[in-house]
Amino acid sequence: MKIKTIYSRLKKNLLMAITVLAVVATNILIWIFFKTDDSQIIWVGFILVWVDLLIAAITNIRQPYIAKIFLIIAMLIEFFLIANNFWIQNKVL
Repeated sequence: MKIKTIYSRLKKNLLMAITVLAVVATNILIWIFFKTDDSQIIWVGFILVWVDLLIAAITNIRQPYIAKIFLIIAMLIEFFLIANNFWIQNKVL
C-alpha cells in the first residue's frame, strides 16, 4: 500500500516537473524570438510567467490544484504573447 502511494506521488511530481520545464523552455524561446518586435510586452510576459512558476512551485507541496491553476495561467500568458505577435500586431485596422 505504501509503495503504491509513493509511486503515485512520484508520478505526479514527475508530471509537474515536465510541465514546468516545457513552460520554461517555451518562455525562453518566446523571449528570444519575439523581443525585437515588442520588447515591453515580452518582458512583462517573461516576468509574469516566472512569477507564476515560482508560486506554482511553492504551492505544489500543500495545494497541488492551486499550483496547476498557476501553471495554466502561465501557459495562457504565453499563448497570448504568441497570439499578440502573429495575429494582433499583423492585423491592419
